[in-house]
Amino acid sequence: MDRDDPVARREKWARLRFAVVGPLLASPPPSGQLRAALERLSHLEWEHPSGAGRVRFSVSTIERWYYQARAEDRDPVKALRQKPRSDIGRERAMSPALIEALREQYRAHPSWSAQLHYDNLRVRAEGDPALGPMPSYATLTRAMRARGLVRKRRRKWFEGEEMPAADTREVLSYEVSRSHGLWHALCGGRRYVAVIP
Repeated sequence: MDRDDPVARREKWARLRFAVVGPLLASPPPSGQLRAALERLSHLEWEHPSGAGRVRFSVSTIERWYYQARAEDRDPVKALRQKPRSDIGRERAMSPALIEALREQYRAHPSWSAQLHYDNLRVRAEGDPALGPMPSYATLTRAMRARGLVRKRRRKWFEGEEMPAADTREVLSYEVSRSHGLWHALCGGRRYVAVIP
């Protein structure tokens, strides 16, 4: 299934739904036989729109699709197409004030974990009802990722700005990159055996 094109995905699902209920629309069952026809269709397997295998649908799902398609006079496939959500791309569980409080907290503490941000924001929201209700941890982490509020690594004590880069440092004659490298430099590459009394 093409994850990047939601319109094409909705269209594939609409065609599959129409293929399932199409026989009922073309040849409606006699009065009192609809339930049996729906049960027969629920035992059939259908190819998933993504090509990921076979799927089956329950009687109630097929019945809902049947009534949706039957209610549409002109284009039953259009009636079976999934409608895009009206709130797509908007945060439903977090108020704008709570999002702004999260941003302020992140600016002050970018190295905090998401759990630490969540705990501190929850305490702040309990004390200030104007921020609105506190969402779940998963909602908060999604909101943080969507806004680029990812955890930044805290600098170590030795990673100060004043420290020169390693390649510009002067290398002294007794500094070596490997252990026992100084022995090899002093011996000129010859091997000596150290005798320890």
